[in-house]
Amino acid sequence: MASDLAERITTKSDAELLQILLRDAAQYRPEVLELAAREARFRGLSLELPAQEAGAPAADDVVQPEPVEQPQGYVFYAAGRLVTCPHCSGKRFFQRRALLNTRAATLLDLDWLNADAFALTCVSCSRIEWFARIESRAEELPEPASSSG
Repeated sequence: MASDLAERITTKSDAELLQILLRDAAQYRPEVLELAAREARFRGLSLELPAQEAGAPAADDVVQPEPVEQPQGYVFYAAGRLVTCPHCSGKRFFQRRALLNTRAATLLDLDWLNADAFALTCVSCSRIEWFARIESRAEELPEPASSSG
């Protein structure tokens, strides 16, 4: 169930994530807020409220979220192997989902029927790698295997 929840959070748009974290936080369980905050950091979203609008409460009336450190990206595995950038050998990536449009579906205004894929952007050089499936995502690199000799 936790993985289903995490998967649902990763499919939310940036605006939906910010709404969960900044406007509707009181309506969500702590584990949902934690997953949403992690995903927001992963995407590099700012968790600051927009400038005060007319009629909005003063800044000192609003609870400000804690400052978020800049994301360092994640480590991904596909087909049983650690994903590595072919350009710079980087091992940390930012993840986005992207729709794989087809001409026929676009012509008929049925883009939502198209498949999607994962676009991994290298943190170091910005190269984009595409994957139909990602096996897992981790925050830390695996420990190097100890050599016995």
